[in-house]
Amino acid sequence: MGEEYPVGAFIVTIIGAVFALLFWLIIALAGIVGVAMGAIGAGVCIIISIIGAVLGFLAAAWMRKPEKVHSGGILAIVAAIIVVPAIITIWGILPFILLLIGGILALGWKGPERKPVILPPPPPS
Repeated sequence: MGEEYPVGAFIVTIIGAVFALLFWLIIALAGIVGVAMGAIGAGVCIIISIIGAVLGFLAAAWMRKPEKVHSGGILAIVAAIIVVPAIITIWGILPFILLLIGGILALGWKGPERKPVILPPPPPS
């Protein structure tokens, strides 16, 4: 029996969005990028990561609805592209890879196979 929504794509996208949130939290607290790029660069990375995380969570929510699975997959790929500038550390590349894989899995998902309903013949009259 097929799933009602792509569970693998949903889980991978959620994990990617969580990593995007963790990335900006690490930047904000530890100042990893702040030292290397300056305050403006760190601020830009934080904003990019927050936008990518929000879009990732929205994409995962759309993947729960069978009629919006492919739209959620496209949104996850867009979120992955948005977090590309944040690929400075391992925390920046993980959300990119996970959101991209989640989007590709959602785009390749085929809904549950619907069996045709065969009605019994009408009673003789």
